[in-house]
This record gives sequence, C-alpha cells and structure tokens, in this order.
Amino acid sequence: MTEGTTEKCKHCSGPLACVKCGELHSPPSRYRNIARLQAYHCMIHEAFRQWPEDHEFCPENPEHLRKWLQVSAGFRIYRDWVLSGDKETDMLALQQMMVWGDALGFIRRGKKNDRVVFRVFRSKSIALRNASEAEMRDVFEKVSEVVESVIGYRPHKEMSAFKEDENQNVEGKI
Repeated sequence: MTEGTTEKCKHCSGPLACVKCGELHSPPSRYRNIARLQAYHCMIHEAFRQWPEDHEFCPENPEHLRKWLQVSAGFRIYRDWVLSGDKETDMLALQQMMVWGDALGFIRRGKKNDRVVFRVFRSKSIALRNASEAEMRDVFEKVSEVVESVIGYRPHKEMSAFKEDENQNVEGKI
C-alpha cells in the first residue's frame, strides 16, 4: 500500500487508518447533514406544540412524540409475545414486554390462531452509528407526512431557517 493511503477493513471494506499519519477515518456514509437534523428536531418540537389534545396519542414531551412518529412512519423494530393462558407465565411475558419496550415503547394487542398476542414497537435509533444519511432523509420525509396528516401541514416547510446545504455535514464518532 502506498504512503498516505488508507487500509480497508477485511470485513466491511471500511477505512481503518491512514498509513502515513495513523489517524482513523470514518466511512463517508457516516456523515450527517446538520441543517436537516436541526430541521427534523425543530419540526418535532413544533408538532409537539401544536399536537391536538383530542388525538388518540397524547405525547408527554417532544422525545416521546418523536419516538411515536418514527414508529408510525415505519422506522421501527417490534417483537411479539403470545400469551399462553397460564397466569404466572403470562405475567412474566408482560414483564419482559415492558423491559424490552423500554419507557418509550408502544404496545398493541391482537389475536393470532385464537391466542392473545401483544406486539411491542420501539423506534429505531437515529444515532449516527445506527442510521445513515440516506435513512435519515427517508425518516425525515415519512415523519413529515405523519405530522402533516395530524396537524394539517408540514412545520419544516414553514421554517425559513431550513436549508438543504449539503456542505454542512458533520462527521460523528462511532
């Protein structure tokens, strides 16, 4: 390998370290558009401020609303628990659901093959190490659509501070 080049990981082909200076470099996919991220959080706060009191979901704070919006927009993971009918086993399953769902998980009850099923949804993480810039763009758009369906418009369209400046990227620590 020539001097000043970057070695590649054998597993993911990502850069390891510069041969010349030894500094670690993050893969290019781990950059985040600052303007979009700020607009995303501003949109969530504005939606929280204008959230209808009579809506079926009543968020406790903007973070709770963000998690619900991301789950509603399809940016989620879930796990099913089938209750057996045995009281002790079912209580244990309910406890496990609450732990897995965390404080900001969402539970839906249903039936499958004549058995009670609980599906617990959690929002996927939008942390830099877990979501690429392309995923973040997709989340922003889908969450905007959910917000628009509830409050009647997209708050970020009204914000003059929102600019798609691709030069305002930040590299995150993974």
